[in-house]
Amino acid sequence: MSMPRLVGFCGYARVGKDTAAEQVKTRIKNYAFEIMGYADALKSDLDLCVQWAKKHGIDTTTDRFKEIIRPMYVLWSRVAKDLAEDDGIWVERLSPKITMCRKFDTVPLIKDVRYFYEIDDILARNGMVIFIDRPGFGPKNDEEFNSFLLIKEKYSHLIKTNTIINDSTIDDLGKKVVEFMETRCLF
Repeated sequence: MSMPRLVGFCGYARVGKDTAAEQVKTRIKNYAFEIMGYADALKSDLDLCVQWAKKHGIDTTTDRFKEIIRPMYVLWSRVAKDLAEDDGIWVERLSPKITMCRKFDTVPLIKDVRYFYEIDDILARNGMVIFIDRPGFGPKNDEEFNSFLLIKEKYSHLIKTNTIINDSTIDDLGKKVVEFMETRCLF
C-alpha cells in the first residue's frame, strides 16, 4: 500500500486542520511529509504588516490578533484574485512547492483547504482530502460561508466519507486521522 501523492485538510477556520497535519507528520514515521498551505504565499505577502505589529509589542500569536487580521487576509486574497483575473492564483503559487516535494518523495500535507478549486487541484494530483469538522465552529466570514456552500454542492459525496470529527483532545484527533488513513489502505 502507498501514501497518496498529497493530502489536504479541509474545514472552517480553527477546526484543527493544522493540528491534523502536524499529527500525521509526527505519527507516521515511514514517510517524509512537508506541511504547507495555499495561503502561505498570501501570508508571506502580508508579512510586513505582521512584522510591524511585532515591532510595536503586539503578540501576533494570540487568537485575538488572528481574528483582527483575518479580514486583511481575506481582502488581499480577493484583490489578488481580481487583479490576476484568476481565482486559482494561490493554487498556482503553491504548485511549484508541491512539485518539488514529489521529486524528493515527500508527501505534501496541505493544511488550509477552503475552496472547491483547491480540492480540484488535490484530486487532480491523485491526492486525498480529509474534512475536519469541529462542533460549534462555523464560517468566520461571508467569504468562508460562500466557499463552503460551493464545496458542499460539489463534494458532498467526499464530505460524507472523508470527515473526521474533532471533538476531544489533540491526541484523539491524531489517532482519528491516522486510523482514517490506515482504513483506506494508504500505508
